[in-house]
Amino acid sequence: RSVSAFLLNRSSDLAITWEMPDIRHEDFQIAKVANPAFGPGGLTEGDSPSGKFSIKVNDVTGVFTGTDLDRDSNIVDHKVIGISYTWTNTSGKEDNAFMVASGSCYVFQDGISLNTTGSPKDSEDAGKTQNELPQYEKIDDGDTITYTAYYKLRSDSRIEIVFRDFMTQDIFVDVVYNLPA
Repeated sequence: RSVSAFLLNRSSDLAITWEMPDIRHEDFQIAKVANPAFGPGGLTEGDSPSGKFSIKVNDVTGVFTGTDLDRDSNIVDHKVIGISYTWTNTSGKEDNAFMVASGSCYVFQDGISLNTTGSPKDSEDAGKTQNELPQYEKIDDGDTITYTAYYKLRSDSRIEIVFRDFMTQDIFVDVVYNLPA
């Protein structure tokens, strides 16, 4: 059975998935999870168990309008959320936040991982190239940066931001936000 059929046929006890599906080309609607909770909650900052970085979830920077192509190649608007992170390199070498932390971060809404997206036109990062964004810069061991990452929203439901260790799967950050009105 496909994942879509599996998710649609489960009404009360929906299996949570850590994968990030590309839902633009799907013809089905995934059921919402009324009260998703992937971790212990209330953890706004933590150190990765691997010792490579420390992360703090600062806040939601806003909900923006983004554009994308639908499955018929029409340009459509969608909502994008910006989330501000403070990242400290503790890897013992020069590194960048995107490469180190990206495999550990998941943002959930309605029980599904959200896809990352580029900077929306009305955000502070609009028009910047990848080389101009701080999360892609090389950072010395012990240095700290603050950056905003953007995620394509599925609905108006709350979101949950989870960082888990790639190797051990231990959750070390877990924050739930209601979307700004």
